[in-house]
Amino acid sequence: MRKWVGLSDGGALAAERPTTALASTSPPGGFTELRRAGLAAKAAWTRSGDGGEDGFLGLLARAEAALADDHGVSAMSTESVAQLAGIDTAAIAARRVANARRLLDRLDRGAVEPLFGEVPAGSVPFGLPVLLDDRDRVRLRLSEHRVFCPVHWELPGAVDRERHRSAFALSRRELTIPCDDRYRPEDMDRVAELVNRFAG
Repeated sequence: MRKWVGLSDGGALAAERPTTALASTSPPGGFTELRRAGLAAKAAWTRSGDGGEDGFLGLLARAEAALADDHGVSAMSTESVAQLAGIDTAAIAARRVANARRLLDRLDRGAVEPLFGEVPAGSVPFGLPVLLDDRDRVRLRLSEHRVFCPVHWELPGAVDRERHRSAFALSRRELTIPCDDRYRPEDMDRVAELVNRFAG
């Protein structure tokens, strides 16, 4: 849930035979506290410019690093439960679909190859996956303009590249362009213009 909306914590847990009860709260000083502090700093920066963008980005990066070392499982915080109760999921889904469609309409198909020609019916995209010949350079240039694009098709080093050539080729070219509901139509236009400029 924290990847879909701006919660301080919350994910999914599946187990055939749960053997331990969830802790009521996450441990102090860990991921949840750092992420909550980062989101609060981001809100302050958004409202008044206090703290600077690098300040909250640093806190959020520290939170993600803490999560990599935190293997405990706890219940979602009461703050996140309360936030979820007030979220309009239909509006979020509609904005994400509209943003993905706007990106598709504005990308230069000569330099950027979307994995999907249109937004699949019934989907709610986390981002728009595309293929780029010089993916890593384009990704770096986009990050310099505060457009942070994840890579969702990285292969482990143990994969035999000769036996899985098409999968390896895909892993070197895939990039996911963000299109989440925080973006306005003009934001999508800016992102598309940057992608076209650096990929062309």
